[in-house]
Amino acid sequence: MKTMKTNIVLLMMLAFQSAWSFHWFGEQYCKQPGYQCITIKRGDSWGQLFTNPVERDLVRRLNRLNVFLQPDMVIAVPNDFSNLTRNSIAPLAQTIPAMGEKNIQVDLSQLAWGAYDEQGHLIQWGPLSSGSSKCLESPEGCSTPTGFFRVIRKEGADCVSKTFPRAMNGVNGGGEMPFCIFFYRGYALHGSSEVPGYQASYGCLRLFTDDAKWLNEVFVD
Repeated sequence: MKTMKTNIVLLMMLAFQSAWSFHWFGEQYCKQPGYQCITIKRGDSWGQLFTNPVERDLVRRLNRLNVFLQPDMVIAVPNDFSNLTRNSIAPLAQTIPAMGEKNIQVDLSQLAWGAYDEQGHLIQWGPLSSGSSKCLESPEGCSTPTGFFRVIRKEGADCVSKTFPRAMNGVNGGGEMPFCIFFYRGYALHGSSEVPGYQASYGCLRLFTDDAKWLNEVFVD
């Protein structure tokens, strides 16, 4: 298959506080101007707390998570949504040096990806969960490789892993990876309903499923 001309750059800019420490990603905004943090109580849900779907999406992206809310979780919430857009809260640069090709930048320290056009303009971004430094499946950990890659291949909504989960009987695989985009060996960006706001994957990059679909069907040629 011909290599698709979309670059993928995975960066580790800063050491990220892992889930094993432990702090929710949104807690870093608690003392920043324009934000407040709330602690989730039993019975709270995304729909109950944020009835406006646009505001709900912004809060999920700000906190890098799409999982069900659980008691004692701490999430950051903007004080004023009126002038906020998805790109205005992006943790990535609005422009990068033009490369003449589409570019997917991944910053593991920010748990975020960004899609840049040929001129280097950010046109979309989203949260992710990368490989965990501690992984029961592998004593060496499940870290995500960093570097400069090109898209190798992509599959649709029915994409599944051939490796994870690992079973006691040796029959591995079957994990759902909708709209997967492979960039290195068995590593891929893919959709997931389990983006928890910290590094938790086996090494792949879990994205919100709608984001993975957009990258797969619209952005990657």
